Amino acid sequence: RMGDPANTIIFGATPPVFTYPAIGTYTATLIVTNGPCSYQASKQIIIADEPADFTISKNPICKSEVFTLSATTSKVANIKDYTWKIGSVTLNDTTRSIDYSLPAYGTYDVTLTLEDINGCANTKTITNYITVKGPVANFIPNGPGGCVSSNINFTDLSTSVGPITQWTWNYGDGNQQTYTSPPFNHTYTQTGSYTVSLIIKENANCSDTLSLSNAVLITQPVAAFRGDTVFCPLSPLQLVDTSSGSGLTYTWYFGDGGTSTLQNPKHSYPGGNNSYTVKLVIKDLVGCQDSITKNQYVKIRSPKSSFSMVDSIGVCIPLITSFTLTGTDYQSLLWDFGDGGTSTLLTPSHFYNSYGTFTPKLYLTGPGGCIDSSQGTVKTYDPSIYMQVAAAPVSACNSITTDFNLTTPAGFKFQFFFGDGKVDNSQQTSLTHQYNTPGTYTPYIYLTDKFGCEAYRYGTPISVYGAIPLFGKDRKEFCDQGQVVFKNYTINNDPIISTIWDFGDGNTSNAYEPSHVFTGAGTYIVRLSVTTQNQCPSSFTDTIRVYKTPDLSIVGKDTICINNAETFNGIITQPDSTIVWQWAFGNGGTSQIQSPSIKYAAAGNYTINLTAANKLGCSDIETHLVNVVALPTAIAATNPITIISGGSTTLNMNYTGPIINYNWLPTQNLDCTNCPVPIANPQFTTKYAVQVQDRFGCKNTGYITVQVACTGQNFFIPNTFSPNGDGSNDIFYLRGTGLFRVKAFRVFNRWGELVFEKREIPVNNSAYGWDGTYKGKKGQADVYIYQVEILCSNGELIKYAGNIALLQ
Repeated sequence: RMGDPANTIIFGATPPVFTYPAIGTYTATLIVTNGPCSYQASKQIIIADEPADFTISKNPICKSEVFTLSATTSKVANIKDYTWKIGSVTLNDTTRSIDYSLPAYGTYDVTLTLEDINGCANTKTITNYITVKGPVANFIPNGPGGCVSSNINFTDLSTSVGPITQWTWNYGDGNQQTYTSPPFNHTYTQTGSYTVSLIIKENANCSDTLSLSNAVLITQPVAAFRGDTVFCPLSPLQLVDTSSGSGLTYTWYFGDGGTSTLQNPKHSYPGGNNSYTVKLVIKDLVGCQDSITKNQYVKIRSPKSSFSMVDSIGVCIPLITSFTLTGTDYQSLLWDFGDGGTSTLLTPSHFYNSYGTFTPKLYLTGPGGCIDSSQGTVKTYDPSIYMQVAAAPVSACNSITTDFNLTTPAGFKFQFFFGDGKVDNSQQTSLTHQYNTPGTYTPYIYLTDKFGCEAYRYGTPISVYGAIPLFGKDRKEFCDQGQVVFKNYTINNDPIISTIWDFGDGNTSNAYEPSHVFTGAGTYIVRLSVTTQNQCPSSFTDTIRVYKTPDLSIVGKDTICINNAETFNGIITQPDSTIVWQWAFGNGGTSQIQSPSIKYAAAGNYTINLTAANKLGCSDIETHLVNVVALPTAIAATNPITIISGGSTTLNMNYTGPIINYNWLPTQNLDCTNCPVPIANPQFTTKYAVQVQDRFGCKNTGYITVQVACTGQNFFIPNTFSPNGDGSNDIFYLRGTGLFRVKAFRVFNRWGELVFEKREIPVNNSAYGWDGTYKGKKGQADVYIYQVEILCSNGELIKYAGNIALLQ
């Protein structure tokens, strides 16, 4: 059975073929029989034939706008494949709906082909189904470009059926701007070639985009040039352009009225030493311009030759002379040293190998070929010709004064040696010199140059006849007395015919090397006198010192106080030399001065030893006995002592030592200031000091403090009073001692009302107390509360409160 009751097919082994007449869903059943047995199976058959049709989400559409095409078949489950063709583009194996956009204006055919699950296909085509419309973007800049920071205008050439409502410009330099109307311009701040894009949008919200590559060229040419800044007149000077930029044109101004439009011109300047300002103006292909002016850039100069020399004179050969060029405005140089040698070095050195006078020359060639020259002089002196010494007189007895006249080469420093160790560096050629001792002296000139070359010229020897007495001794100083042996060291260049010794103590000798005994302290001048064969006398003196051994004593106290500095003096009778002092004080202390001070830290008896020695060590020793006693003491028996303000106390001290004097400080409020136990009644807390002195003059100080207190013991306040006029306890007031003033006095009733108050009132005065009245009436018998503030004589402020009973 084929699912259609009217169609039943009976067949044998070969399956049948059946065509269904209509679209629908059918159940086909197969029944197989074999005798009495039968079997059955069913399968569903779907007959489909869907027509192709479609719709579009929007039509007409904008260029590049996304739209949706959708197939409208109702039995989606029966469709196996959708094939769309839009214009010339076929989209296979798509879905029922597709999103698509078209990049160009115009009309487009649309074809849809459906293939169902049985392989059946249906196709539908609609000609010019889709219309793409909208504006067309177009623009041009107002020129090829401009300079940095110039304003570039853009002209919109876009077309549109509807009005354009928005222009969005991307200027290519990172800046974008949206306009709703012209004009359109932009300022570029950096150089470069920029691609500019324009997006336009019309009232139907369709848009279009146009990008122009390298639409705008922004330039900034930089003018620069170089050339020789120093040049010869009338010679062509090459100027070289070093500017940066594209498509440049040039205008040169040479500063002398001349101009040029070449890139690298040559120009000749007139004669004379002048400086010219050069200016270059450039313009690039977009019309941007720059210029550079170099003030006084070209200096027209003829070369000026000059040079300096070091070591242009000498006394030895070879002479090395150094040359330094000091000329200006040149390009090349040549040295001619005057002896056949040449050089092109800037600072050459040259060897002159013979004596004579030479003329070195310097030739300078300037840029452009002009030449200038200069010259100098080099001299090498022969010492045998140019150095001479003349002297007169040349001999005398004991001393001589000689005049010298010197001849030396010009330009050299020299030294003149007189032959006696003295040298003259004054560079004077006329000299006078005195020779004060006998001898033979050879004067000479000594000259050197910077290379260490030495030249000498000796003069006539100078002869001084006589002797130089000189002697030594085995002792030159000693104490009290002694013998001295003399040694004769006399120098002579003339035989000695007389020798006399004078010992300075009235004794003489003619011995060549005598000995002599000096007795007694003193200073002795010993003289040796000699006379030579040529009757030239001379003498020499020296000193013998005889010192007296010190005679020593000590001056100082026999009894001193412990820890007190005392001075001891060392005394010498008739000292005659520097004395070395050495004290030993018996307690380990020492000193090396004449009058030292010493403190002893412990009482007892001490032996002071003093040794005094002169510079030769001759000495005397002295001793001095000293008794060191303890200081008297004063120690308070009680410290501190507390008294009530207004009271007094005795200042009891425990004393030790043979005290003879007492001195108390401060002296105020004491009944005595020089007694051992005074009575003190201070107003304020006071620290007293007593200085005591014993019969040896030793002093010490003791201290005791009196504290002044102000308490309830200083005043009395009754607890009852009866203002009944009987003359007894009628007034409630403050009484006491050591009190200065009542700062405040207040009375309150039991309900806290202030019934009485007075301020700054005296103490112990009933006239300032409370008479028991309140507001002009007698107060009610009751217990009242009082408050007082009392200023004590020692400056303390006491606040006190209590109860007072008022009795009637």
